[in-house]
Amino acid sequence: MSTLEKLPEQLDTLRLWDGTPIPPGLRRRVLRVYAHHTFLTEQIAAIEAERRAQLQTSSEASIDRIRQLMMLKGIGINGSWLLVMEFFGWRAFKNRREVGGLAG
Repeated sequence: MSTLEKLPEQLDTLRLWDGTPIPPGLRRRVLRVYAHHTFLTEQIAAIEAERRAQLQTSSEASIDRIRQLMMLKGIGINGSWLLVMEFFGWRAFKNRREVGGLAG
């Protein structure tokens, strides 16, 4: 359970330092930010679920590379996915400087 789940209901009980309720404009802004946060959280969860499903079922070479990188300590699904799909998935590096230039 997230600590933000009850935020919309809690906004009605919040008060400013002098005891007055929070202004309506601030309440609307907080609700917009909360809706955006909720939307992004759902999208991230959907992407991570899709990646986990691909890791379990796919036999592509790039997915095998992701599995291999995930065996290393400190590299999880997101890090290995980024490295394989963005660095080595479709690029052909000629030297280490090209890799370093892309990595920053």
